[in-house]
Amino acid sequence: MTISVKDIYNAADLIAGSVINTPCTRSKTLSEITGAEVILKFENHQFTASFKDRGALVKLLSLTTEQQKAGIIAMSAGNHVPRCCLSRPENVHSGDYCYAPPYTQREG
Repeated sequence: MTISVKDIYNAADLIAGSVINTPCTRSKTLSEITGAEVILKFENHQFTASFKDRGALVKLLSLTTEQQKAGIIAMSAGNHVPRCCLSRPENVHSGDYCYAPPYTQREG
């Protein structure tokens, strides 16, 4: 799959308002260790503390009508499932297969 700059802008437009703009900050320590300018993007500021908020939401919002009706099954030992469950569009069925740990809450 080839992703273009246009695809990135389209994805950003699609999820605008659903995820927060996270800060980018220079890491003094990593920059010194590597001898390069290292900038970190703090996606841990997202509700699920993960960069996966963006990708999961883009995928869910880009499902075809047929895919939406079929629903999703999300499995993860990490923080991917909470994003799929928490911000899936109402028209995407998750049935009993979308499990989020008890510490998560559905947005909205």
